[in-house]
Order: sequence, then structure tokens, then C-alpha cells
Amino acid sequence: MRILRELLAVAGKKAVLDRLNDKNGASLTRKLIELAEDPDLSEDNVAKRLYGPTANRKLAAYKTLKSRLKEIMIVAIQKGKVMELDYSNYNAAYESGFRQLFTIQILLVSGAYNAAREIAKQTFYSVREYEIIPLNHSLSNHLAYLHLGVGYNEQLVKKYNDINRYYSKALYELSKLDNRYREVRDMTYAHRKTFSEVGRRTLEYLEEFKESRKTYEHVSQFQGMVYSLEITGLMYAGKYREAIESSKKGEKVLRNCKGASHSVINFLLLNRLESILKAENFELGRSEIASAYEVLPKNSINGIKVVEYAIRLGLRMQEFDYAYLALANLNRRLINRLLTPRHQEYWKIWEAYVNFLVVAGRIEPKEDWAKLPKFKFARFFNNVPSYSRNKNGMNIPILILQALYFIVEGKYGKVVDRTEALERYCSRYLKDDENLRHNCFFKLLVITVQANFHKGATERKAKTVYNRMINAKERSIDIEIVPYEVLWDIVLEHLTVERRARAVSKDHAG
Repeated sequence: MRILRELLAVAGKKAVLDRLNDKNGASLTRKLIELAEDPDLSEDNVAKRLYGPTANRKLAAYKTLKSRLKEIMIVAIQKGKVMELDYSNYNAAYESGFRQLFTIQILLVSGAYNAAREIAKQTFYSVREYEIIPLNHSLSNHLAYLHLGVGYNEQLVKKYNDINRYYSKALYELSKLDNRYREVRDMTYAHRKTFSEVGRRTLEYLEEFKESRKTYEHVSQFQGMVYSLEITGLMYAGKYREAIESSKKGEKVLRNCKGASHSVINFLLLNRLESILKAENFELGRSEIASAYEVLPKNSINGIKVVEYAIRLGLRMQEFDYAYLALANLNRRLINRLLTPRHQEYWKIWEAYVNFLVVAGRIEPKEDWAKLPKFKFARFFNNVPSYSRNKNGMNIPILILQALYFIVEGKYGKVVDRTEALERYCSRYLKDDENLRHNCFFKLLVITVQANFHKGATERKAKTVYNRMINAKERSIDIEIVPYEVLWDIVLEHLTVERRARAVSKDHAG
């Protein structure tokens, strides 16, 4: 009865009665509440009052009644937020466990130590196998203290101290890993380092966890983050096939963990799609994307991410119809609803390239295809603000697309107006080997202007630079959205074959 009395004191009788569906006040649960208020009644006497002179505390019906009343009291303590406790899978155990931890903390503040200890014990052994490190650490910490104080038990204090020591070390390693993971994401989003630099730094970080990834091999939370870090490092280092294998191995490891979170496994799946994209394997990518569509909700951020990979894969592998259909069939309202403004800008760039390929004649939409909304290139070129500061990142494909679009539209004057800026940009920001392909393509555009947009002259003058570009070792798939070889073919297709005094004279003003 001690626990019931503590819970009742914390919850308050009115709040508990409000939770009861007992208009007449005649239910056994209501009677148990009234009896619990009497501090002089023993538990056996309470059972007798409820079930007759032969009853005692061991009676099954009495135990069931007490359990039901405890649940009602806990809901009352939680301010009426009713939730069935569910420990059947990782996500449910995570939610139920932290909700119970919240209840325990309220009980401790209120001095209901016996109730707190019982709930902590029940919760700990319900969630322990899932190895949710912060939760297990907090619960074992509470249990060690509660056995040290109320109802002191030397053996249990030692037991829970040892358990807590294990989770303290695990929590420290997880915090270190979390910190490194944030650093890597920050480097990625800031665009101040090249991808290979980010990859090298990430793989260096990974070495710090060589031992702990063995120690915590059954901790899905830890393993999921380690493999995510490893895959990211391998991708940015250009080791795409190794990244794909790491993703598969990581999924296998996670499935051997008790009830691994689906969100972690799905995250590895998305990382695998990214690796396949960068390995430029269209058939494998299309197969994995089809599988991902089956398991990831379409109206979710992860669902949008799968569509992103489909578009980017199609653009990279010259399967332009595939990219077009992926974009056209997307519920576009999801982008504005679910993505940050920064990520919406990425989408505008991919959308711009798909629409450009339509304008250039590389995509010819069929009658029965979904239609793309009208795309306004002028608005796009003026409204992608954050990339203008990112000189060796996503600003590059925008500048390239500007020149390409004006060439295809025959607006040579607008290209001429940008020639000096292209040359300056190339010499200032694209000097190193990692940017060689970007550097070469910028130079090809400048040569096109210098050759007065004449196809034959452009091809002759561009030959050396073009060969240097196709022989470059480094490729940045994130920035080179469509292979430069394809874009150069489009340029040549739209140049004049006749020599003119000035190809730009007719349209220099527009």
C-alpha cells in the first residue's frame, strides 16, 4: 500500500477520481482509493474489505485491481496524457521509457521514493535490451540511489552502480561520437571545405572509435551513428564502393541488435543511395530506389530524399526521362512544407537543370506524362541567395546554367556580359586540382565567347582544354549535376555554323 499511497499523494485524489469512469462511486477501484487514504490499514485488511474475509494481499484479483489503479494514478501525474505503455519495438520502448522516466522524476521531487523505485525497476527491465543508452543510464542511476536510500540494499546498490558505470562510459562515447558527427555535418553544410577534405577529416575521426564500436557492438544507437559517419567519410573521400559495402554491413549489424530503430536503418538506406549515386551505377540505383519507395513513406522527408536521389541519378547518368518523371510525379507542396529554405534552394537547382534539358531538347515529355509547372529562369537566377557566398560550391552549377541557358536561347549578348566575371571567378576560386573540371568548363564557356559563338572555331580552340577536362581525375558529383561532356555537346549543338561579324549584335541589349 505504500506505493499506492505515495502515488495518490503526488497525483491528488481529485485528479485520480477524474480519471475514473465511476459516476455512482461504487466501483472497487473507487473503494480502493478510499481505503488507501487510511494509513492504519494493512494490505491484507484492505484485501479483506474488498473481497471478503478469506482474501489477502496475494489474491490475483486484488493484484490486478492495484495495477489498474497505479496506471490511473500515473496518468493523473502526467496531467492526463494517456498513453499505453508499449515495449514491443525500439521506437515504442523509447517513447514509453522516457515517459516513465519523466514520471519517476516527478515522484522523486515529490518524495514518493518507493513508487519511483518500483516504476524505475519495471521500466529498466522493460527497455534494457534495446540499449537506449541515455535512458538506461538515467534509470540505472536512479535505481542505484533509490536502493542506497529507501530500503537500503548493499547488494543492489553495487549491482546498479556497476550497471550505471557501464552506461556512463557508453554515454561518454556516444556523446563524443555525436559531437564528431555534428562537426562533419557542419563542415558539409557550411561548404567551406572541399568534399575530399571533409572525407579525410571524417575518416580520421572514425579512428577514435575503433575500440568502442567493438565494445558496443549490440547498441543500435551507437552502431547506427558509427556507420553513418563511416559511410559519409568514404563517400566524401571518393570511395563509393566501400561506402556501399559499409552500408550493407551496417544494416546487418543493426538487425542483429535488439529491436534496432527503423529510422536508423532507413538512414543507412539513404546513405547507400547516396553512395550508389556517386558510384554512378544507374541500374543498381534504380533498383535500390524502387525498394526505398516501398519502405519509406512518400509524404515524409525521407520519401522526398528518395525522389531527390532519383532525380540526381537520372541527371548524372543521362537517364533524363527518369529524372523528369521523378520530379513531375512529386507532390511539390511537400518541399515547402517539410524542407528548410536552404534545402529548398537545392531543389530549385535540380528543377532548373531538368527544365533546362527540356529547353535544350534533351527531354521530350510525352503526352501521358505528368507535367512540370512553368519554370521561370530569370526568377531562378535572381533568387538563389545563399549560394552566391559559396564560391567553390553550389554557386558553380548556377553560373554554368546561366551561360548555358542564354546560349541555347540565342541570347549571346547576355553571355558576353558575363565573360569577364567567368574568367575572374575561374582564376580566383577554381585553381586547385579538385576543381579542375569546373575550371576547364568555365574556360570552355569563355572560349565559346572568344570564338564569337562559331561552332567550328569553338571546337578548334577548345580542344586542348576539353581533353584536359575529360582526363581530370577528380569529379564532384554534387556540383557537376549533369556531366560536363553532355553540357558541352549541348553548347556545340546551339552554336552557329556560319561566320558573322559579331554574333551578339542582334541581342546584346537583351
